[in-house]
Parts: sequence; C-alpha cells; structure tokens
Amino acid sequence: MASILILLFVFLTGSVCSQKVCSYQEVLDYLHLTRDNEVYTSTRPVLDYKNPTVVRLDITLYAILAVIEKTQTFTPFIWVMLKWNNERISWDPSQFCGITELSLPKEMLWRPDLLIAEMTEMDNASQSPYVYIYYDGNVTFEEDLKVVSTCKMDVHKFPFDTQSCNITISSVIHNINELRLVPSSNSSRVTQFSRRVMQTQGEWDFLNMCVTNNTFIIGPEQWDQIIYTITMRRRPVLYIVNVLLPIWFFMCLDVASLFISENGGEKLSFKVTVMLSVTVLQLILNDILPSTSNKIPLIATYCTTIFALMLLSLLETILVMHLMEKDSRSQENEETDCRTAKDFDRNTDLPTAHKGNKGKELKLIPADTSKLATLWTREVLQTQDEWEFCTVKVTNSNSEDVPDGEPDKPHVGLLVVILGVLREVKRTLETRGAKMSKGKVLNLKDKINGNELDLSLCNLSEVPVKELAAFRKATVLDLSCNNITSLPPEFCKLTHLVKVDLSKNQLTCLPDDLGNLGNLQHLDLYNNKLPGLPVSFSQLRNLKWLDLKDNPLEPELAKVAGDCLDEKQCKQCASKVLQHMRDVQEEVDKAREKRFLKEREQEKKKEAKQREREAKEREVRKREKAEEKERRRKEYQAQMDALAAQEHQRKKKEEKKKRIGQAAEKKAAVESAPKPRRSVIGLLFKLLLLLLLGWAGAVAACQLTDLRKEMACVPVNTALEEGLSWVRRQEVVVRQLVQDWSTMAKELLESTQASKN
Repeated sequence: MASILILLFVFLTGSVCSQKVCSYQEVLDYLHLTRDNEVYTSTRPVLDYKNPTVVRLDITLYAILAVIEKTQTFTPFIWVMLKWNNERISWDPSQFCGITELSLPKEMLWRPDLLIAEMTEMDNASQSPYVYIYYDGNVTFEEDLKVVSTCKMDVHKFPFDTQSCNITISSVIHNINELRLVPSSNSSRVTQFSRRVMQTQGEWDFLNMCVTNNTFIIGPEQWDQIIYTITMRRRPVLYIVNVLLPIWFFMCLDVASLFISENGGEKLSFKVTVMLSVTVLQLILNDILPSTSNKIPLIATYCTTIFALMLLSLLETILVMHLMEKDSRSQENEETDCRTAKDFDRNTDLPTAHKGNKGKELKLIPADTSKLATLWTREVLQTQDEWEFCTVKVTNSNSEDVPDGEPDKPHVGLLVVILGVLREVKRTLETRGAKMSKGKVLNLKDKINGNELDLSLCNLSEVPVKELAAFRKATVLDLSCNNITSLPPEFCKLTHLVKVDLSKNQLTCLPDDLGNLGNLQHLDLYNNKLPGLPVSFSQLRNLKWLDLKDNPLEPELAKVAGDCLDEKQCKQCASKVLQHMRDVQEEVDKAREKRFLKEREQEKKKEAKQREREAKEREVRKREKAEEKERRRKEYQAQMDALAAQEHQRKKKEEKKKRIGQAAEKKAAVESAPKPRRSVIGLLFKLLLLLLLGWAGAVAACQLTDLRKEMACVPVNTALEEGLSWVRRQEVVVRQLVQDWSTMAKELLESTQASKN
C-alpha cells in the first residue's frame, strides 16, 4: 500500500511526457530535395516517361487595365494558379509531426513551360518566388501577371460595342503525349469568382469569361491549349456626353442659323465656325478609332452625315448671298441708268410729260418718222454679220404710227437714243456671233469628193471618229499634215476604210485593235513618232502598201521595213512587216500559251492544296465532333454520378436520422428508468484505479521506450527505484504479514467447517 502511494505521489508531482520537435528541413532531407539535385529540375516529374503530366490551370481576372482600339491591344491583370503531381515527392505526415505541406523556392522544382500566345510584352513586375508541395506529391504554383496582349476588335458599333478578347495558354515544347492541360474550373465558376474579386474595370463592364479546352495540330504532333475568352461591354455615357450630343447641338445651331440675316458676313462666319467645331470632334475620334477596320464605324457615319448636311447649308448660304449681291448690283445699275437718262434729258431740253401748277399737260411728240429713223440707222450701222437690218418703227403714246413725211422739228435727242440702242444691238450680235463661232463644228460635207475625204491641213489634234462613221462611202481618208498625237480606239471600228494617209503628224502609238481594219490596203505613216507597231497589225491581211520612214522605229522593225523610197519598196515593206508581225504574233501566242499553262499548273497546285486543306479541316471537324461526343458522354456520366451521389447522401441522411431517433428513444428509456445510487467509496475507488493506470503508463513509457533519457522521466525513474528499494527492505515485514494472513485464513476455514458439521 505504501508503494502505491509513493507511485501516485510521483505521478501527481509532474511526471510529464514531452512531444518530439519536427522541422521542414527534416522533410527536405528525407526527400533529398536540394538546389543541386538535378533529379527534381531537369526532367518531367514522372517515373515512367510514357505517363503524361497533367497540369490543372485556373485563371482569375482581377482588373481590366487598358483596352486600346488604335493599336488593338488588351491589358488585363490576372491571377494564375497551376497544379500538377510530382511522382518523386511523397512522405508520411505521421513521421514528421503531421506536416502535410511546405513551401520552397520555385527554382528547386520542374515547372511546366506555359506560354500566352497573344502576349506582346513581357511582365517586368516581381513574380512569386515560391511553390507549395504536399505529402501526396501535388505541387501548387500561383502567380499574378499583367498581360499586354493583342485583340481583334470590331468597332462598327462604337461606342455601343461589345468586345471579346482571348488568352490562349499552351506548352512550348511538350506535346499531348507529355503534358496535358486541364481547366480546374468551368466558365460559370470562373466568371462568378472574377466578378467577386474584380478591382477595377475602367470604361468597360465585365460580362463573362468562357473556358474552352482543345488541341491544335502542327505536323504529326498535337498540343493541348486552354482558351479563356473575356467578354466585356463598353460604357458609352462618356462618349454620348462628350461627342454625340455636342455634334447634335452643333447641328441644331446650324439649323437655327437660318434665322440670321443674310446681310453682312455674320451668318457665313458662324456656319464656318460650327463646321470647324465638328472637325475638331472628328479629329478626336480619329485618335480613338483604329486606322483600318472591316466596317465603317457608325459614329463616323453619323459625324460625316452631319458634316455633309452642314456643308450643304453653307453652300446654300453662299449661293443666296451671291444671288442677293447680283440683284443689288443690277438695282444699282438701273438706278445709275435712270439718273443718267434724267441728266441727259435735262441737258438736251427734251420735253417730258408733266403737269404744271395750272393743270396744263405737256405732250411728247416724236421728232422723227419711222422712215427717217430707218435711214439714219442704216447710215450709222457698220456691221450686221449674219443678221440683216430691216426697219425702225416709231409710234406715239397712243400706239399710233407716225406718218411719213418731213418731221415738224428734227430732234437730236431721239437720234442719240437710237444710236445707243443700236450700239447695244451691235454688242449683242457680236457676243452671239462669237459664241456661235466657238461652237462651230467642222463641216465634212465640204471636204468629201466621191469616195475620198480630205482632212489634211485642218490643224486637227483629234480624229472626228463619230463624224467619219456617218460617211460609209468615204473609203479613202487623208489626215496628213495635222497635229494628231494618237488614234482613239473607236477609229478601229471604221472597217470600210481602204486607204488611210496619216503622214506628217505627231503619232506616238497606234491602237491595239488596229487589226480590225480588215479592208485596209494602203497605209501611210511617214514622218511620225512611232517606235513600234501593235501586235494586231499582223491581221491586216489585205495591206499592200506601207510607208514607215522617218519614224524612231525599233532596230529590228526598222531593218524589216527598209527605206520605202519608191512604190516597189513600200509594197515590199508591207509584205515584210506583215510577215514580221506574224512572227511576233506567234511568239506572243507561245508566250501567252506558256503563261496560260503555268497559271493552269498553279491553279492545279492551289486546288490540290485546297483539297488537302479541306481534308485536314474535315479530319479536324471529325476529331472535334468525336471529342464533343466524348465530352458530352463524360458530362452525362458526371451527371449520373452526381445523381447517384445525391441518392447515396440522401440514404445516409435517412439512416442517420433513423439512428438518431433510435438513440433518442434509448436515451429516453434510460432516463425514464430509475437511476442507481452512486456511493462515494465507489467513486474514490474508480479515481484511484484511474490514477494507478496513469502512473503505470508513465512508468512503462519511461522504462520501455526511448523517453527514459529525457529530463521528464528522470524523477519518475528515481522514484520507482527508491520505491523498489524500500519494498525490498520491507520484504521481511511483508512475508510475516503474509504468514499471519494465511494462518488467520486457515483458522477461519477450519472454524467454518466445524460449525457446518
């Protein structure tokens, strides 16, 4: 009993078992994971090279920093998280005090070589230097990036447009057999999380982010890629307030300017100022919109339309001001003429009709008769041109003719008036004659003689083809000694011509369809500036006579043409030149045929490439359909698994509710039963037993394990040894007590048996 109390005292006075201290370095030492160990950095972390490394990728959009339409660039700020499994990393957390994860520098492990295809500038910001590894081999790497990428934008509906930009992530060197890319989250989850953590959007409103996973083919190999499509909508309030409404206000001001008076230049200057204001806004739009676009932006059409309407309004104002200025000028001229006539009448004492103070009326009587006025006019009229002067008729105020005969009183004033009228008539006739002389057309009827039309020495610079086409009987045409530099293409339609003389002109080339003149037999091109002849010249099969001297011909053609000094040489020139041009025509035809064959071969190659491309596209579409079918099958299987899991969860909940109900019923039955009375001695005995068990466990731990060398076990071991030594010293007393107890027991048994007997 004394030994039990001693052991209880030792246990209560502080025999405490301390825990083992663990560190991350022990895990790294266990894995042999150091900076110099190339096993973890040089190759993919797989034990069998045939097994691909599955990389799970997740992207979160934190902010839309910039969208520049001019350069077609999109700059988002994203958070990228990568997860993959390293088959060389594994440890038991129970051996390292429950350590399940730790962080270490990313240079110590292999990482997938992922690339953003649309990125145009590298992110110079500091990157995350660590990765997390877990006891089961999973590796997690997180990093934030500022991506400056290209984005094909459609600004047709600017500023009410919606843009979609892609972020395509794929491996650089690892194909689908070595590395597989799998998105960690679907489109809805990525969109919801991005909206929750979005910091800034600027003028753009983030709509959604779509995640697609596909493969692309380069040669015989395939690569995995994940495409994140970010869709955003522009907030147009700023552009409506700063661009659209001001342009509309300027249009209203231009319409209101119709109520401004035309006198002076205020209205014109006001309209010009408004147009300049619209031009400034167009310059602002030019800095925003891209230089090239598949469609014209609607806002540009809007601004251009309003600018055109304002331009028409400005032109209308200029026209009205011009007409008003012309009208005012004519009124001033009339007032000046009236003032001059009055001064003339005052100086010549010409009587006018008026009423005196006494009511007497004076009458104006013509001083000259019609016959005398006609004679005077014929005397002073110097020229009539194509107009013939007839007579001058003089009437009084009652529209009665003045009788012929001697006038009562010759009057000089009337003659002066008649002379002025005649001058105006002469000026009008001269002006009309000048206009008619300008519009006068060459009369070909005077130039034709039988079947010969002679237009030589007419100073012509162009051939009157339309007029010549009307004279089909004129088969001989002479256009020599003019200033003709070229023949129009319509000249080749004059197929009725047999002889044409174009010598001593300035011809530098002949039309390409000259061979259409199939009836041409005689052609004179002497003294022109022709370097060569058209290829169709070989079609002039009826040509018998040709003169090409004094032309800067090509050496070969000049050698064939000869000198052309007489009739015989001109005929030889025609035959030789035709033969030469036929040879040239054959060479041209051969070159054309070669070119045609070459183009045909190129077309065949293009068709073959097109068929090959179509076959590849069909193969890709077939593969995509198969992948889509497999994806749908997996989705269906996932849905069925989810339904089965839900059903299993429901059954577990029902069983759990049933067990809870049964336990509650048992508890109620136990509570309703009478509770036994607990004695104090029983509780003390249980407590003593519990303490003995704890002390025995502590003694066993300090004696049988490696903890006996710890400081906490030293007092326990000391107390145990002292207790054992004390027990050995009390061994005699214990034996005597045992003998006494055995003797008493024997006597008690004997007395019991005797009483029974």
